[in-house]
Amino acid sequence: MRVQFIWPNFDCPLGLSVGVSYLSGALKHAGHETRVEHICEWLDNPFDLDTVSGHVRDFDPDLIAFSTGANHYPEMRQLARRLKDDLDTPILFGGIHTTLNTQTVMRDNPAIDFANVGEGDDSILDLVKALEYRSDTTRIPNVWARSNGDIIANPARRLKNITCIPWMDLEGWQFKRITENRRGWVNVYMNRGCPYRCTYCHNNGVAKVLQKSFGTKTSSNDDLGYLRLRGIDDMLAELKAIVNKYDCVTAFSFNDDTFTMNQEYMKEFLPRYKREIGIPYVCNTTVLDVDREMLEVMKESNCELVRFGVETATTRIKREVLKRDFSETKTAEVFRTCREIGLRTFAFNILANPGETRDEMKKTLELNAKLLPDGLKVSLGYPYPGTEYHEI
Repeated sequence: MRVQFIWPNFDCPLGLSVGVSYLSGALKHAGHETRVEHICEWLDNPFDLDTVSGHVRDFDPDLIAFSTGANHYPEMRQLARRLKDDLDTPILFGGIHTTLNTQTVMRDNPAIDFANVGEGDDSILDLVKALEYRSDTTRIPNVWARSNGDIIANPARRLKNITCIPWMDLEGWQFKRITENRRGWVNVYMNRGCPYRCTYCHNNGVAKVLQKSFGTKTSSNDDLGYLRLRGIDDMLAELKAIVNKYDCVTAFSFNDDTFTMNQEYMKEFLPRYKREIGIPYVCNTTVLDVDREMLEVMKESNCELVRFGVETATTRIKREVLKRDFSETKTAEVFRTCREIGLRTFAFNILANPGETRDEMKKTLELNAKLLPDGLKVSLGYPYPGTEYHEI
C-alpha cells in the first residue's frame, strides 16, 4: 500500500516532523511505501494547491495522511477538499489539533474520511491493512470514521510500550538540506508524555481525551500509563545509526517535554550517550526535575544547553491560569547552579496571559534579568482550541 503524508511547514522555521518520520518508519517496516509532501517555501515547495495536488497525483497513493497543528489547519482543510475532488482517495487527519478537536474536524470537513486520536503508530497500520484487504474501517481503535453519513467515534487504545519501536524514516525528507540549515541539529524524542498538566499545553488536553475514552477516574499519569521511556539500547542504536549515516549531524536536540522526568534512567543513559554517541546535545526540562547532581551528569555527557519553561514571575498567573506553580526561589537556584558548572541555559516565557496586567508582565522580564539565561524566548499566550487555556 502507498501512503502519502502531508506536512505543512510554511510561514514558520524550517524543520521536519519527528512524528511523521516514526509513522513512515512503522509503515515501511510493515512493507508499505510512503512519501512525504513537505510543504515549505524554504525548500522551494510553497503552499500551492495545484502544485501539491500534482505531486500527490503522481504518487497515486492509497491513503493520504495529514499531520497538522492549529496554525496550518485552515489551509490543510482547503487542501483536503482539493485532493478529494481531484483523486477521491481516502483522507486521514491526525496531529494535536485533530486529537483535541476530533468532533469539529470530522463534522466540518466532509472531505476527511478518518481522524486519528492520539498516537498513530499502530492505528495507521490497522487502517492501511483494512483498506488493503477491504475490511471494516469503522471499528479501529484511535480512528474516527464515517459510515452512511454518520461519524463513528471509536475509543482510544491503551498507550503503546515504546521500549523498542521502528526507527524514524528520514529518507522522505531533504534531510541534509534541512539539517545544514539548522546548524546540524536534529530533533529526537526519547520519552512520551509529561508529568505536568499545564493549561496551555497539549499534554493536559490529550490526557483528558484519554481519560474520557479509557473511563479512568483521573487523567493522572498512573491511571493512563502516560509516561513512557524508550529502551536505552534501542535509543542509542537509533542515534548511532543517524550519526553514522549523515555526516551533516553535529548535535541532537531532545525535544521531549521533560527530558529528565526519570533521573535514574538518565543517570544510566547519559554516560552511555557520552561513550557511544559523544556529540553535543540540548534538551528541555523543568527546574523541579533537576538538582546539582543531575545537572553535573548532563554537563559531563556533553549537554550544551538546557531549556527551561520560566513562563511567568507572577504566582497568581502560575496557579490560577497556567497551573504551573514552580517557585521563583527554585528557579533561581537551578539557573545559578547551571552558571556555576558552565551549563548554558535558555528560558521560555509567556506574556499576555488571560487577565495578566502590564505590571505582572514587567515582573516576568525582571525575573529573566535576574536569572541571566544565555538565551530566551518571549511568546504571547495563545489559546489553542481544545486546551484548558482556551476555556479560561
